Amino acid sequence: MKKENEFLDVAIGLSNEKKWDTDKLSRIEALIKQESKKQSKARILKNNMLAIQYEIEDYLENEKISVDKTLEIGHFVKLYLDEMNLTKIKFANILELQPSNLHKYLTGTRKLNADLALKFSYFFNTKPEMWIMIQAKNEIVQMKLEKGNVSKYQKYNYKNILGIDVVIKGEKRSKRDKLIAKYAADIKDKIGHTPDMDLLTKVTIGCGPSIYNADRATVSSSDQRELDTVKKKFLMKKLGLSDSQKLDEAITSVIEQYGKSNRNKYRAVVYYMLTKMLDKESVYK
Repeated sequence: MKKENEFLDVAIGLSNEKKWDTDKLSRIEALIKQESKKQSKARILKNNMLAIQYEIEDYLENEKISVDKTLEIGHFVKLYLDEMNLTKIKFANILELQPSNLHKYLTGTRKLNADLALKFSYFFNTKPEMWIMIQAKNEIVQMKLEKGNVSKYQKYNYKNILGIDVVIKGEKRSKRDKLIAKYAADIKDKIGHTPDMDLLTKVTIGCGPSIYNADRATVSSSDQRELDTVKKKFLMKKLGLSDSQKLDEAITSVIEQYGKSNRNKYRAVVYYMLTKMLDKESVYK
């Protein structure tokens, strides 16, 4: 009875440092190992698989994981398979998958689907959503990294696409309307024409989000590649004209009318003038 109490004292007397001597700790460790040996193989496997599940849960709850520390689904699957002494090829056969396809799921090359998540769930005795959450966890970590790359994604902002309302001299107008007014002023003041506002509006809309991009909103007359783009993508593709010397002459004429020394040749204005010059207003009807 005294021997049993010695172990009991160690277990419940945590506040008493004198009871945590090396001898008693060694005896407790030996006792744990002795009891562990009495467990069946099935019980040991179950305990080890439960430990892996806890590791996955810790991973999912960890909010400080960086991109270089993320773990793919395959990492945790390997832990399970090692405990079961199974190869990935054998596991693939069990799931009725080609080994190469399974590899893509495990490495994140291919997105895990609901069917496979359920197969993992039944095989490893886990919740199916746990496997989907590992995948989502890694994507969220990557997303947080990309979130700082404002310049890469700013062009997708609906404000740039639709032209969000802004206040100009007390009048509420859209950003696109403001640009159209600027284009109309160029046509009148720099080229000397009275702008057809309906056509100018349609041409501007046809330019898409490029009108909100400082580089793409203008045409550089000194860059031959830029002029080739005007010819191929607008005159030939948009207006449906065939390649000819006439197209080159039209571009040259518009550039000269706009003023070669004028650095800001707005793309919408150039396209508008070409449309008028080549009698292709019908494209925008």
